Amino acid sequence: MSVLIEVTLISLGLSFLLVLLSKVLTNQTEIKRIKQETVEYKKKIKEAQKEKNEAAVKDYTSKMFKLSQGQFKYSTKSMLVSMIVVVFAFSWLGGKYGNIAVDLTQTEEGQHLALMGEVGPEKQKVIFYDNTNLALDKNKNSQFDQEEKLTTEDLASYDGSYLKFSKPQNNKTLAEIIPAKTPFKIPYVGNNLTWFWLYVFITVPTTFIFRKLLDVQ
Repeated sequence: MSVLIEVTLISLGLSFLLVLLSKVLTNQTEIKRIKQETVEYKKKIKEAQKEKNEAAVKDYTSKMFKLSQGQFKYSTKSMLVSMIVVVFAFSWLGGKYGNIAVDLTQTEEGQHLALMGEVGPEKQKVIFYDNTNLALDKNKNSQFDQEEKLTTEDLASYDGSYLKFSKPQNNKTLAEIIPAKTPFKIPYVGNNLTWFWLYVFITVPTTFIFRKLLDVQ
């Protein structure tokens, strides 16, 4: 299974789990009542403001604030449990789909010295000819063909996703896993979607959908 599919399925599962926890750990009847009363108080505040009834505005605002405190009290348990789940999930996702550390050793490439290492559990060979030029043994034949050569600015195909290598330092390099690319640049994100941004773009709409399906306030 490719990294893209794995991260997508995990994101969907986590989104559903968090919505389910919210439904189970909060009093949905009370939350719904508080929201309805809050809407009513907002209408009353607007009417009182039009009538320039400052005493009524102050009274309604105070009552609405107490409702907000009640909603927070009902949601606290769900928020704490969800936060713990997210912290553990993000820690695991970052470790599995973040960066791959690669140890490099000196080797001879023709008449020049190069740095070579192995990437991931399948131990694909990677070789650095200098700080920016490298090659990844994509077809795993222990040879570096011309089409397998790239630079640290390029993305290398890897396990249904991509890798972006950093420049080697102290005989080490990091390969950042990029599960997906976008055909256009996203502000503050760019074209390359790491596991985190893929998670965000998946869970924002799906969380809304799951909340509607499970009738979670």
